[in-house]
Parts: sequence; structure tokens; C-alpha cells
Amino acid sequence: MLAELWGRYRSRTPPWIIVPDVIPAEAAALLRERVSPRLAPFHIPNRGRYAFADAGGEGELVAEVVQLCEHLAQTELTLIGARLHRLRQGDYALRWDDVCTRVERGRHLEATLDFSAAEISCAEVLYGDGRESALVIPHLPGSMALVEREPLVRGTADEVLRYDRYLTHPVGAREVFRLRVVLQPK
Repeated sequence: MLAELWGRYRSRTPPWIIVPDVIPAEAAALLRERVSPRLAPFHIPNRGRYAFADAGGEGELVAEVVQLCEHLAQTELTLIGARLHRLRQGDYALRWDDVCTRVERGRHLEATLDFSAAEISCAEVLYGDGRESALVIPHLPGSMALVEREPLVRGTADEVLRYDRYLTHPVGAREVFRLRVVLQPK
């Protein structure tokens, strides 16, 4: 199965893949319960509105994500950083937030593990250059998306930046929980 996933990952530009059922619903529920008290609100209108925390207390989970990413990318990886995110109705993260929070300026891999309770159709993660979205990652609880990112060169029209779509009124009380892990080949 890993060979098939690796083939799909490498055949796309930029290389990316979504792996379903990475975290079981029961484990995701325990993780949400454990991390929720640590999440701090963030709101700067031209960047985003969401809650976040460093994932330092989730070392075992982060190590499992790194191991899965190494299998998918078929290379050894170095952990650069990991953050937890929660988005609720009215929350978002714009492209400028990606510029300001990106911990790795060179070529790197970005894994996003979704541990939400329920699917929200508008909770996509988009990668694009501002003119169009090159890649749309749907919101799939329990899944992990792995995207290879190019170096950030500020001021160029071809920058591919990430943003988390605005969560509209129909979201109600539902929440999106994500662990974002940044990795670099050794």
C-alpha cells in the first residue's frame, strides 16, 4: 500500500497526498480533550482568527506523523516544528498568516493531521498563488495530508501559500482541529 501511496504522492505537482484513517475517532476525541485547554486565541484581521498551541506536549503523536511521512516520502526527515490549531465558526487563516508563521523558508514537507469530530465541507485548506488555488485539501476527519512546499521568496507572483478557508455560519458549534507538522529532508 505504501508503494501505491508514494507513487500517487510523487506523480502530482506539487507532490501531495491525503491518507485516510490515520487517527481513529476515539484517539482523536482524547486528543481534542487533551489539547483544548492549551489552545490560545489569535486574531489579527489581515492574518487570521483561530486558536493555536505549540505541539510540544504531543511528542509521541508527532513522532508517529514523522514516521508516516518518512514512509510516504521515502526519505529521512528532520522535524522543524509542530503546531496545534482549532478553528470555529468565523475563524480563518489567510495567506499572510502562512508567510508570518512559516518556520522553514526552504523546500520542506508539511503534514496536516485532522483530528476533528465531524466533517465540515467549507473547512478546506488551500494552497495557491493568489490568482488561483493550485491545490484544495478537503476536510476529512482522521486523515493526514502531506504537501511538499517550495522555498518562500517574498515578493514574487508565483509564491504558493496556504490558507485555511473561512468557516461560515452553517458550521454552528462544530470545530476543526489540526496538527500541522513541518519537516525537512535530512
